[in-house]
Amino acid sequence: MAYSCRMWSPGFPGHMILFLLCVISLNCAAVEIPTAPVQLPATLPEIEIMGTGDVTLLLIPCMSCRWRQFDEFMQRNSQRYRMIAVTLPGFGGTPLPDLSYQPDQRPWRNNALAALSAVVGKHNKGKLFIIGHSFGSSFAVELADRYPQRVTGVINVDGFIAWGRGEGIWRIPDTPEEQMQVLVEETHGPAMQPLYDAEQWRKFNLPRISNVERQLLYHGMFMATDRRALFAYWSENLFFDVDQVLAKLKMPVLDIDAVREEKNLLTVARQRTLELQSTGIGDNLQQTIILGSGHFVMEDQPAVLDQVIEDFIAGKLIKPVYRSQAAQQHEE
Repeated sequence: MAYSCRMWSPGFPGHMILFLLCVISLNCAAVEIPTAPVQLPATLPEIEIMGTGDVTLLLIPCMSCRWRQFDEFMQRNSQRYRMIAVTLPGFGGTPLPDLSYQPDQRPWRNNALAALSAVVGKHNKGKLFIIGHSFGSSFAVELADRYPQRVTGVINVDGFIAWGRGEGIWRIPDTPEEQMQVLVEETHGPAMQPLYDAEQWRKFNLPRISNVERQLLYHGMFMATDRRALFAYWSENLFFDVDQVLAKLKMPVLDIDAVREEKNLLTVARQRTLELQSTGIGDNLQQTIILGSGHFVMEDQPAVLDQVIEDFIAGKLIKPVYRSQAAQQHEE
């Protein structure tokens, strides 16, 4: 029997901790819930299509972001690619899917993947590359694994496609009991504290982006996302072994990491290489670093990101490091 109690509260997400305790059978009225994920007609709240070309790009934004994270990228590349940008259910103020909280069954993730699968099935001509940013990159990897004959390549933009099994917050425990225990422990950890304090949450969701209008766009999307959605998707990550899925991919994969300062370049490069090698992925993987960029690469270094993506799609050998034009001119 699984245990559940309805303790969602938009104003105080600390109730989620009590919910977790209910899941592990502590001091809460028990209600039997189905062991299989709830099956719903899976739909995406927003799909934006732009551009023309023989190559189609499916663009999956970061956690809490709507499709507009890619709006300027799409405008710049509208004569080069046909692009489909999506919003995952519950993000950016879109309606929450009517799903149970069962992280080991992954109903939220499976619902989103089913909706993304429908997009792949509908747009089934020509080359298809899936680009995911941050949290969206794990969806790109899993979607490519589901459609190996349809997907031409995968591009990860400063996201999570390798946890490094057994390391840190994303380690995958061996038993369901340990998985739930780790989940409860991590919800009390420093990384999750902004969830429980309104002022911390506001500051946490003000991204480091130099363009004020774009910064406010992201801040609005982040603050509009119901924390129940964020918590549900985040919790399900514990039960998804992205390393194992990544290692199965045979199509070309590009891992793009962002490094803001030169002094951190070698450290990040070594760490990322070890993480990716630990998955067992083959020589279909290429890695690069965009230097001089924060996490939101499409905002910090748009021209460089466009060039890296263009090179990868064209089948060119990717350089280990790409620098902004300003950095290149400074070196010269």
